[in-house]
Amino acid sequence: METSGRRTFQISWIPLNIHVHGVRSAVFTVGGYGWGIQYYPMDGANEDSIGLYIQLVTRGARATAAFHFSLLDPTPAAAAALVTVEPTEFDSDDPNRKVLGPCWTMPRAPGTGYLTRDGMLVECTVTVVVPPPESAAADGESGRAAQLAAQPTAAVPPSDMMDQLRDMYASGHGTDVTFSVGGELLRAHRIIVAMRSPVFRAELYEEMAESRAHRVEVHGVRPDAFKALLRYIYTDDDTFTTSPAAAAAASGGEDGDGGGEATTTAIQDVLVAVDRYGVERLKLICEHRLREALGVGNVARMLAFAEDHHCAVLREACIRFIATCDRMGDLVATLGDAQLVSTRPLILIEVLEKSHKFRSV
Repeated sequence: METSGRRTFQISWIPLNIHVHGVRSAVFTVGGYGWGIQYYPMDGANEDSIGLYIQLVTRGARATAAFHFSLLDPTPAAAAALVTVEPTEFDSDDPNRKVLGPCWTMPRAPGTGYLTRDGMLVECTVTVVVPPPESAAADGESGRAAQLAAQPTAAVPPSDMMDQLRDMYASGHGTDVTFSVGGELLRAHRIIVAMRSPVFRAELYEEMAESRAHRVEVHGVRPDAFKALLRYIYTDDDTFTTSPAAAAAASGGEDGDGGGEATTTAIQDVLVAVDRYGVERLKLICEHRLREALGVGNVARMLAFAEDHHCAVLREACIRFIATCDRMGDLVATLGDAQLVSTRPLILIEVLEKSHKFRSV
């Protein structure tokens, strides 16, 4: 790989009878190294020779570079004089290798060749050569590296964090809090349940009475539903029950007309628990499964349930079902059974508005 840079250097005319030790250009950067052009008006014993050199200015550096000089004539008709030096190793710590370059023999009087009254214009191109990585074939390193690269490597296994959490849930090792639910004692790890539920976090770690207790009483939640909640917290397992639609099909009944009633009730119990403890993802899963179970026989009760537990997805599905139902006679009876007309008149108004909207399309 090579990196090149170009620099133009104006050398003022120096009379023959004046001897100077040399002039250096401003430092310029090529390939990450600092470089300078050095000019000597009388190089060695020959007064008609000039010296042009490249210096590696960066301290403590080694670099391999090729360079060439061009003497530029102000008149376009004149051809530039060129000197090229092949890639050479520079070492800024070695006096013999930090400054390298050619000598030119040329008339030094103004008006001859490329030397004018204004001096001389020099263009220098530096090409830094970055060598490939050093071959280690001599000592066998490259051979060993090739052998290692050719050997099959063990595949990185997938994360087993969920498996470990599942084992913790199943074994009960290290539990530090007990939930008393409907007469059953269910043990858990504070940090894990608090991580998944903002309500558990407030109860177990903030200024609440439960934060100092090793046993927490849970009311209004069925034990099976609380177990399903804990299992989801530890394992993300939402297969705690079959789909109500599948259960209805298996029993030969119609969705919402008794076939999947037990399954629907179980999901509602879980939803009550997850709504209380703020586990939103599982709540949405429950809502979607209950939506699959909607039927004429249960939609009114399901709508009332959605209102009580702030289930926006299920509520919207119930209203849409009622508004588009073609069994309105059967549906009116279920609305009366669920007492929606007397207890939630605003919902009935919303249903009527959407029913008119859908039927007018």
